[in-house]
Amino acid sequence: SNLYSSKQIDYYLGPAIFEEDAAAEFFNNLFVRNISFYPPIETDNETILKYYHTIPALVERINKKVLPNFIDVYDDPSQEQYNGFGLCGYYPIDDEGVMPIKLELVKDGFLKKIYSSRKVNKYSSNSNGHGRCDFRMYATPMCGNVFVKSSKKLDYNLLVLKAKEIAIENGLDKILVVKKIGFPQSSTELLGRPKIAYLLDLKTGEKRYISASVFDGISFRTLRDIIYSEDKEYVYNFFQKGSQRYRGGEVCCSIVVPRSILIGEVELIRSQDVPEKKPYLPHPYFGR
Repeated sequence: SNLYSSKQIDYYLGPAIFEEDAAAEFFNNLFVRNISFYPPIETDNETILKYYHTIPALVERINKKVLPNFIDVYDDPSQEQYNGFGLCGYYPIDDEGVMPIKLELVKDGFLKKIYSSRKVNKYSSNSNGHGRCDFRMYATPMCGNVFVKSSKKLDYNLLVLKAKEIAIENGLDKILVVKKIGFPQSSTELLGRPKIAYLLDLKTGEKRYISASVFDGISFRTLRDIIYSEDKEYVYNFFQKGSQRYRGGEVCCSIVVPRSILIGEVELIRSQDVPEKKPYLPHPYFGR
């Protein structure tokens, strides 16, 4: 209903708050998927390789800093629930018959481990219980239940206040709030496009919903641009796509993240794609 009256923007450069689904999708797009699916498939038919994603970019950064030093990340598929919420990434044994272990992925911002299956690679000679598949793909290293923990936390209102302070310092009168992100549409797109997002006016508090926008200048540096996180947590259950680009398999996963995260600087530009045509009339239910 809110997106019905949304408009395109020409350009935005400033602080951004990623909330709920968007916070989880931010970590999944930039971090989780880039320590999964390694090693890549081996085949004599090189034409098949074009249907798979390239080598995940963070696997070669073990013992290097990938996140701020106040963030730790671990994966524990043995947990069925968290704070009363069911975790669909739970499994007692992976699809290669290996019992999963609690895997410390990031400690104090430094990457310590990546996912591994029974297939030997230069970083691991043993599976850590993350060989996962469905009927459309072979077993490949993937996540189960990912937990993102932050020690630099604020109440949500204080988090918004920090974002406003950054905006004012940079001469801005609005801040960007992202509620949902899509899946990256190409191998060069690290972070999916905002599906639900709005600009929050600092003076009036008005929310101006935006459409057909694309994140620009996104790199793995963006992970280290997280300034604060909210003191409440959010459970995000979803289907994780496999390493195939088209018609690949999916497995059930969960990510537990701070409910909101503040990124110091995000660049948003107008999409060159034609926006979807809106209906002629708004939905009568939401108009009441």
